[in-house]
Amino acid sequence: MKNFTRAVALLLLCSSSSAFAIPILVNGGAEFGDLTGWTLTPTGAPASAVMNRSQFSGTVGPFEGDWFFTFANAPHPGPIVLTQTGTAGLGAPGLVLDGWFQTEFGDPAEVVLSILDGVNDVLASVTTGPVTTSNLKWEALPTLAVSVPAGAAAWMVELRGDLNFSTFVNTHFDGIRLVVGVPEPATLGLLGAGLLGLGVMRRRRAA
Repeated sequence: MKNFTRAVALLLLCSSSSAFAIPILVNGGAEFGDLTGWTLTPTGAPASAVMNRSQFSGTVGPFEGDWFFTFANAPHPGPIVLTQTGTAGLGAPGLVLDGWFQTEFGDPAEVVLSILDGVNDVLASVTTGPVTTSNLKWEALPTLAVSVPAGAAAWMVELRGDLNFSTFVNTHFDGIRLVVGVPEPATLGLLGAGLLGLGVMRRRRAA
């Protein structure tokens, strides 16, 4: 019995070490071709999903797929924010966010991942802080990871852009993913087969 228990524990450990991520953010890569799933602040700000964007330094295209988010469609006097909230994945121990961004002329981008309670107070929050890229260069966002505390009612993702040099908010985002980790189906199948095999072996020895 002791050997059987040890083998089960080993299989569980192996299964937990191999995981894949299930995206839970809606339209994180602008793949809908619009702002579906996101709330724009302020209303009417020049943010949208585009296939390309002509900038002073050249033309911006998507990092992946056909679309990306841009905040630089027209002059704007201050910060622009895209916000999405949801509840999927809150049963997991934690959430992880990654993605890609691009800026021009030092205009800062920032991404914030927060966990909210039932009255929208922040229980936990992590941020990339203001980040910039070289002109016309996509770079990976710093990965954000947050534990889901007791009392969590929703998560919130904010994509932020602001001015530094010109009258345009020269900030772009693509491939934004919010994920939780779960065991791979193939690994779960292997785990089940292993447990079945161990049970058969145990019964044969008992016989």
